[in-house]
Amino acid sequence: MPLGSASRSFRAQSAAISTRCPFRTTRSLFAALDAGCTLTPWWRSGQLDRLLDEDHAALASRAVEFLERQGWSIGVEVTFAFYADRGSIDLLATRRADGAVLVVEIKTRLMSIEELLRTLDRKVRVVSRIVQEREGWRPKIVGRLVVFSDDSTNRRRVSRAMILDAALPLRGGTLHAWLRAPTAAGSGLVFLSISHAATGNRTTVARQRVRKLRSRSRLPARSAVTARTDG
Repeated sequence: MPLGSASRSFRAQSAAISTRCPFRTTRSLFAALDAGCTLTPWWRSGQLDRLLDEDHAALASRAVEFLERQGWSIGVEVTFAFYADRGSIDLLATRRADGAVLVVEIKTRLMSIEELLRTLDRKVRVVSRIVQEREGWRPKIVGRLVVFSDDSTNRRRVSRAMILDAALPLRGGTLHAWLRAPTAAGSGLVFLSISHAATGNRTTVARQRVRKLRSRSRLPARSAVTARTDG
């Protein structure tokens, strides 16, 4: 299908969905139930999912290196299932000598603050039991850390979200001090760049813009994709 036709079809289908059930109405319904709703886009080519997964993995790798330098042991994608509490922890960091555990959430993009904090609370609630079952000891100190991809959009959104100042107050030097010597529960956030530190190659994303087709004979249809290259 020509790109122009595909674009018009997508807009028409989106308008139809919005007419049948407006997004504002949908948000109101979920808010009344104190529930969340996540809209997940996907492409048939799988490019979008692949790029998101690669960015998440690259950021998680940077977070592992960052925390290991502070003396933490790291478990990656630690799953749990305790009755209604089910899911996985992006990074489970522990310092057994200090009796400390850290729940680490990896976020390439800050979208819903409410969902982020709810997810952290749920994981913090069960993390002591997870550590006891996995490693045979029970933490005395439980911390929370959110790792954001370091870009202007995330920094702007975080700076405007005053609730994060209260929920995740540890930043910069105070966060580093807590990571090196945790003596009480702590919550913070850090910005890390997405890169491959092991090889020295920074991961870059070359994005192809979708342009309006003036003539099919002059300009062949192209797919709007996002390609990853190693610079």
